[in-house]
Amino acid sequence: MHAFLLLNFSEHKDLQKILNLSKTVKVIEFSGQTVEDVRTLRDFTKLKVISPTIILIKNIDTASREAQNTLLKFIEEPQPNLYFALTGINKENILPTILSRCKLINIVPAKENVHVQRTEAEEFLTMTTGQKFEKLGKIKDRERAIEFLSSMITGSQSLLADSVNINIEPFVQTHEALLSNGNVQLQLTKLVVTLEQSDRI
Repeated sequence: MHAFLLLNFSEHKDLQKILNLSKTVKVIEFSGQTVEDVRTLRDFTKLKVISPTIILIKNIDTASREAQNTLLKFIEEPQPNLYFALTGINKENILPTILSRCKLINIVPAKENVHVQRTEAEEFLTMTTGQKFEKLGKIKDRERAIEFLSSMITGSQSLLADSVNINIEPFVQTHEALLSNGNVQLQLTKLVVTLEQSDRI
């Protein structure tokens, strides 16, 4: 197996130990959020890798669909000494074709992670309109916005499972819009407006 998906990976973890690789490996980090990022990785993979090397790509669950599709080609046919370690939080946001080619390693028990996301979703949904705008106004980049929405979706799903009446659809729609390169601030503003309107219905 040359591709791994690490759920809930944190910086202080020993990557070689987690992947159970006996040889000493070199770790090189690449961004994989956009097609352009993955093309930079493609240029690297054209070079012959002599010593065991791990390509670390963080937050694959917030990468665009196009980037994930492009990355798939490298995961399918890696060089003998090349390993791919993808990190993320929500595997639901990762293409099934990538999941099928990766060994899944869940570093933090899922329950603990979902509990945190559930608490965050509860806090956000009980904020006033002004507080919601203020919180989302601090999110400037796409990656952070998608990460926030992924967390809200998972947390809201947990609340729904306990029969809490929540409209999860605005989070899902905003998430999809951002994955399709929608304007970050515009989509987050629209999210707050939609949530407020659904509360009044």
